[in-house]
Amino acid sequence: MRIPLAALVAALLALSAALAAAKPSVSTYELGAKVVGWAFDGSRLVLAFSNGTLAAYVMPHFEPAARAHISGLDALVGMGSLEGGALALAFSNGTIAYLEPSTLGVVGREAVSVRGSLYRAHVRGRWVVLVSKYDFAAEGGVVKLDRLDVYDTKLRAPVLTMERKNSLLVYVFDVKISGSLMLVTWIDTTCKICELDDVFVTVFNLSSYERVFIKRFGGCAADLEGGVAVAVRVKDGRGLYVDLRSGKTYEFQVSGRPLQVRVVGGFGYVLTQSPDGSVLLYRVRGSEVTQLLRLEGGERGYALLLLNGSVGIASPSCITSGGQSLEVAPYPVPWPPRVVADGGDYAAVLYGYSLLSVLGSPRLSVRLLVRTEPGATVAVEGLNATAVADSEGNATLSVPPGTYRVSAWKEGFERNETTVRVTPPFVEVTLKLRRAALVPRPPNGTSVVPPSANQSSLDGRSVTERNPAPYSGALGGSNATPVTGGRAAELNVSRLVDALGALTQLRRQPPSRPPSLPTVYDLRGRPIHLDKGLKLVVFFYTKCAGCSLIVSALKNISGLEVVMVAPSTLDDETSLSAYARGVNASGWAWVLDGSRGLIDTFNVTAFPTLVLLNNGRVEFIGVGAAEEAGWLAESVLWRLEQLAGLLRDPAVGAALIGVALLLLSRRLEREV
Repeated sequence: MRIPLAALVAALLALSAALAAAKPSVSTYELGAKVVGWAFDGSRLVLAFSNGTLAAYVMPHFEPAARAHISGLDALVGMGSLEGGALALAFSNGTIAYLEPSTLGVVGREAVSVRGSLYRAHVRGRWVVLVSKYDFAAEGGVVKLDRLDVYDTKLRAPVLTMERKNSLLVYVFDVKISGSLMLVTWIDTTCKICELDDVFVTVFNLSSYERVFIKRFGGCAADLEGGVAVAVRVKDGRGLYVDLRSGKTYEFQVSGRPLQVRVVGGFGYVLTQSPDGSVLLYRVRGSEVTQLLRLEGGERGYALLLLNGSVGIASPSCITSGGQSLEVAPYPVPWPPRVVADGGDYAAVLYGYSLLSVLGSPRLSVRLLVRTEPGATVAVEGLNATAVADSEGNATLSVPPGTYRVSAWKEGFERNETTVRVTPPFVEVTLKLRRAALVPRPPNGTSVVPPSANQSSLDGRSVTERNPAPYSGALGGSNATPVTGGRAAELNVSRLVDALGALTQLRRQPPSRPPSLPTVYDLRGRPIHLDKGLKLVVFFYTKCAGCSLIVSALKNISGLEVVMVAPSTLDDETSLSAYARGVNASGWAWVLDGSRGLIDTFNVTAFPTLVLLNNGRVEFIGVGAAEEAGWLAESVLWRLEQLAGLLRDPAVGAALIGVALLLLSRRLEREV
């Protein structure tokens, strides 16, 4: 069969046009104002300008979608997208503003207490990580030190703090957040030369307040994503690949000085610069290292970006991706690049403060619908593509055809993943999540105690936690019994003051209640109003050894109502009633959380969990396994002492007088 020449030419021209359209292209925009912050949620890029303008653009065509004006943007220290799509902006005075993403209208504000001057904030998921500087009186004079506070926007409360007195923190170099994991690189000395060898790499689980990894590694570039952390040392190119799910750590080696590290789909991508100026791109998994790319050097800066599932390099002159180098602008660009959005088939790179390059690469996309738990995060491995499930549990992503590992996770649930073959035009998959009754122990067996703990040694291999001096008297008068497992502790007034001082980082916030604080009913059908009075809510289950220890210690507390809450997935009315009879604690309320409403309200992921409520306000949250149970009891007692002066409750005041008499009598006994 003969094909007409005209038809053949038309087909070739159409093919040529299609191939040309599929090639990446760069569009560069002069924004006309200084960019002071940005946030990216996967489809919309929001830019904050120093003149007070907020502007949202739909990617990849950079189409204007919304515009608003907010005063004080020149004091912006960080912004980002939260769970559910809302935006959060953090300002230097400690104010956090919440914005509706489609209109950029402010829907709420709150003030967070910070120590000193707030100068940096990281926003992701449900967390706002605040880094501030404060004056510290040292032997040689006053020095400026860093303090790091993690603020939970769901609980409206600070949940973790690092500073000099509780973790030896002096300066924070970098913070990365992935899911409920947070990576921090920091140092415990003001010595500049020591930065080569004394920088720590630490990973926290923010949902359980555990520290799951720590190593004194030295100055490094590091990143965290999907349970994998990668760090490369500046001094010699030595690297660490840490699989936080299995607890395994691998070492590797690259050439040159590390410029940047990114973790994507379980792989670490390391960008280095050799002494001759050339730039090298490596891919790392475990201890295996593969060199992917080598470029001639001489540029003022470089940055890694993700496009179509592959990692590229941005420089002031060009963007290299998929084997092609695309010119950024027809004139020399004097500023280093900063990637403000990437993933999928486009990326956005900011040069200086007002020049934005958008790199697009059209491709065939397939709609992938994942049905899971509402609010769960869904990710496609290897594409850096994520989405948050809506109120019905549906998450939609656009991905190219292929076979991928798709995972879903949510705090309080076990992670689930599966392999999916994506073919046009539409693919649907279900990833059911099962509730996690207990938080797994960290791989190395160490855990971080919430902010009141003092860390006594950090040697890069293991961590020794040392709590402040235990408070031996419960709030019950001069005949109070010890809360340290029945063993009286050696006490003096100064040690007690030190213990109370360790809690100053948990300062009371302006009135703010947990969402949908319900009225619950105990086993006798009596209503429990959680928004009234001073209440200690204890989440536990009857076969939890650590919970039993804390129940025994808390029986000595007076001046507040104790509400014991057990989930119906682990207990029933019969087992809870029998346990209550055995405890025989007068005045306690016992609640079976049949719908897990309270469990979800306070995002309980580990037992025991203690929540101290003062007229509905969260004053304290403590989480721990069996070995931390004693600390939890002591922490609640310390917190109650701190609240006593503010509450002006006669019963609590009388109890404090009893405590003071007990301490005085013990001190006199030792002096005699």
